[in-house]
Amino acid sequence: MIEFCNGRLASYKKPRTIEFVDELPRNPSGKVLKVELRETYRKAHQTK
Repeated sequence: MIEFCNGRLASYKKPRTIEFVDELPRNPSGKVLKVELRETYRKAHQTK
């Protein structure tokens, strides 16, 4: 996917990493909870 983006997006728009998850956190109306995504990512990539 990153290779696909290389010729199509400006460098500041290209993702640095891509992670696949089984399910996205959603609220009752079906919208993706971006805050929860960020929190999960932050917890998984904390440096101690």
